[in-house]
Amino acid sequence: MEKKQAGRILQITYWIAAATIFIWAAWLRWRLPLDPIVDPDLWGYLLPAIHKLTGMGFTHETRNFVYPAFLYFLLGLTNDFRAIPVVQHVLGLIAGALLLLGWQRVRGFVSQSRLPANAHRWLGLFLITIYLFASEPIHFEMQIRPEGVVAFLAILNICCALQFTYWFFVRGNRRTAVLSGVATIFSALLLGSAKPTFWFAALASILPVFCVFVRRGWAIQKILLGLGAAVSIALLILPEHLLARHDAAGAFLVPTLLFAEHADIIRDQLARDLDAGAPLPYPREFLQRIRAKFESEFPKSVVASLHRYPSLGFDPEYFIYGAPDSLCATLRNAFHDDLAALGRFYRFYYMRALLHQPLRVAAKVARQITIFYFPKCGAYSLKKSQDLQREYQAGVRVMEGLRIWEMSNFAKFQPALGSLGRATLLARESYSLTQSGWVNRTLFALAKTYFAGLCIALLLAIAVSLRATLRHRLGWLAAAVLFSYAYSFAVCFEIALVNSLDVHRYMTVQVIVALFAQFLALWFILEFALEIRARQKHRFLIAPDAKDITAEASGSASGSGNEQAE
Repeated sequence: MEKKQAGRILQITYWIAAATIFIWAAWLRWRLPLDPIVDPDLWGYLLPAIHKLTGMGFTHETRNFVYPAFLYFLLGLTNDFRAIPVVQHVLGLIAGALLLLGWQRVRGFVSQSRLPANAHRWLGLFLITIYLFASEPIHFEMQIRPEGVVAFLAILNICCALQFTYWFFVRGNRRTAVLSGVATIFSALLLGSAKPTFWFAALASILPVFCVFVRRGWAIQKILLGLGAAVSIALLILPEHLLARHDAAGAFLVPTLLFAEHADIIRDQLARDLDAGAPLPYPREFLQRIRAKFESEFPKSVVASLHRYPSLGFDPEYFIYGAPDSLCATLRNAFHDDLAALGRFYRFYYMRALLHQPLRVAAKVARQITIFYFPKCGAYSLKKSQDLQREYQAGVRVMEGLRIWEMSNFAKFQPALGSLGRATLLARESYSLTQSGWVNRTLFALAKTYFAGLCIALLLAIAVSLRATLRHRLGWLAAAVLFSYAYSFAVCFEIALVNSLDVHRYMTVQVIVALFAQFLALWFILEFALEIRARQKHRFLIAPDAKDITAEASGSASGSGNEQAE
């Protein structure tokens, strides 16, 4: 009776603590200014919504349509820019709840967990506390960028994938497995459309769902899952395809990034081709001019890279957005603003560099990925304070530029002008976003141990896979740990292929995934250690009995022998 009462008190305490954490996390968000922070990428996200709301129609401005459609919905419903951070803050809190839900779901993967249920629950509560109190997720939620909703979409996708794994592989429940499978597909497409740097990870989360199609006797479930996938594609991929048809700049963006990010390899490949007289589909005189431009511009980009792109050794943005006579501007003039033809040239030389110098491209990718892991995990921002006043000042300059740009319709949209006026006032006041000392110290410890936890979890997963009893008890937990770590790796790999992880937000936007993976690894290590301890204890307890039985057997044998001798 006393145990039941103590358990009830502990459970009540847990829920009070959880409620307190969410209330405190909400206060941390709502004490800050509610007008959004903007940066130069604002036009690609906001203008489609403004154009639609001012009668021009929804346009595609190089960015995928999902986040601009989200802004259009909020602004059309509220006519107030402050609705954007408010809703993103709410989604951030929901992301914390989903993080806790995912943590609890994985417990169902372990049969007869040796870690007490209360210890597991409180460890999960500590996990969400770190996430909800960290300053970087709050900072993202204040911005007009898809990073403000990525944490919610990423953990939603992970939770759906875990739910499918549980109901399909562990429990074999057909109805719930199909529902969670459709949810996994939809959430993956939604995440990839909102933030393209998550496409590899999102698509990887779908792979287990295809196991339904090879399961015997699931004919109806296969049809339902196929229909769900078709509807998801129709809602998310088809509109993007239709809108992007008329956006030449959008189709031109990825080839430009590939060309600029691999400019050092492409420069050397171009020089090799010209020196060797290789047959090429472009005039030799034209390529000689591009080579000369490379030689004159590259040293300037090296100087510009000292602070922004130290791992590359040059600044790719200098080639794209530099002086009016920069490399990409020169090429654009040479192709007479034919973006399709210029895009083909960029893709041609990227592919040529990839085919002829694959080791250098692979080295670039590997070097970029290591930025995330060494010397500490890049997902964790260790800034103690962020100057919001300076960010509002920069945002005012961006919005002023949109206001005087007649084609933007910014000046015709009254809520935009209202936000500009409030941002101007905020730019005159001192605002900062601080991170508590204990949160900063915890994140520092997690950042330093992230890769070590990955290595230990990988070794233990191999050990679990080799023993049938361990595989039965801890196999699915090991799979969940490796899946969570692989999720961040897939994001980093995609960025490393196309861009650079020197852009810090590409790493810090993964904080919710990194935290989930690291805490799962900690739990996995504890479960493994407790399992080994229990096995050793079991051997110790049965060892004396085995010796006694052996002694008795030998004694009986000698006794009977003596009797026969007599």
